[in-house]
Amino acid sequence: MKKFLVIFASLLMICGASTSTLKFMELGPFATKKAVEEVVKEDEDFVKSIFIDMEPILIPIFKDNAPAAKIQIQIKLETKSTENAIKIQRMMPRISDTFVQDLHGFMPRMLKDRERIDVFILKQRLKLISDRKFGKGLIEDVLVQSVVDTPN
Repeated sequence: MKKFLVIFASLLMICGASTSTLKFMELGPFATKKAVEEVVKEDEDFVKSIFIDMEPILIPIFKDNAPAAKIQIQIKLETKSTENAIKIQRMMPRISDTFVQDLHGFMPRMLKDRERIDVFILKQRLKLISDRKFGKGLIEDVLVQSVVDTPN
């Protein structure tokens, strides 16, 4: 019986301490409306990303005036607002052309230095080109989904 009373008293002290801590920190059922409103505002300010698929980009690689390989790159563009997404959709032929022009010269240099295509470097390069050509903020990120290297 004494053990039961000691356990019961300990349990009451733990419950009292946790309740007073929640009340002091204004958490759980003791939260004020101000704290709840701040959490709701943070959720409203959170902007979801919009992803835009691009057509696959084909880059031919030449060696000694003959085609040596074809590289196919699948890319998604990330933006934060619907207005930017509409702009990107309208500018898609220009964006694709810019990427093809740059990668046509960049890929042979990368393959000369490395045996394989480094996706991280490719992603950074495409992001840099998009920021230079179309301005910062329009395209938030460039996601390289797949790179297929087909030798001829």
